[in-house]
Amino acid sequence: MHFILVTFGFDDIKQVKWRNFLRAFPAATYDVIENNYEYEHTDKHVHSGSNAQFEFSGYLEGMECARVSTSMLIILNDTLFSHHFTLGWQRILQRTLGWKPGIYGDPRIEPISWDGRPLRIYASWMFVLSGFHAQIVFKSELEKVIQSFQKPLQFQDYEAYMNRYLRGSWVRGYTQPTLMQNSREKKRKMQCIHAEHRLGRALDILYGIRNPPSVWYPIVHLADRALSFWRRMH
Repeated sequence: MHFILVTFGFDDIKQVKWRNFLRAFPAATYDVIENNYEYEHTDKHVHSGSNAQFEFSGYLEGMECARVSTSMLIILNDTLFSHHFTLGWQRILQRTLGWKPGIYGDPRIEPISWDGRPLRIYASWMFVLSGFHAQIVFKSELEKVIQSFQKPLQFQDYEAYMNRYLRGSWVRGYTQPTLMQNSREKKRKMQCIHAEHRLGRALDILYGIRNPPSVWYPIVHLADRALSFWRRMH
């Protein structure tokens, strides 16, 4: 098992949280991509990322710098520590032995159709790649998404859907809509959403969208939704 963590500002607090997370995986190896150039690290497992396409370029750079060959590759970003039930996900990922080859993640079904097909995606904070073929396919599709990163995603009703999402509400949409008053932040967020949707659609077509085959997943997912609701209220 090998982990890739993409982070922006791998400070002391995140480092402690990461070490605590990894204690549940004593045989695992890892690489960290630090996307914030202001942080310097002496840990040989921490590499400087370009941040060119934010977490998406970080994921690709992590895959390219990984020095190990493993049939179980788990890609995360540092929202693991702030937006998700970390201990719950730790428990789920401790039990990946026996998962069938394929791509797993944290699925979403967006309230819109793309070419007559529901938009099913993975929330782009986590991908579990079981088997070498899954890793090859994921990397290939990720490279395509990065090549299209500057190009807006457009199809019927999509712009209206995006506007509703970015306005947010108590139950749906972006949890920090006030950030959208900053044009630079809005551009970054929209590019990342477009990339998330492109990648999710491609993986759905090639593999189907799969949640972790764990009895804990429904509970952990519900806890994550509760954390999301809490962020909306604050």
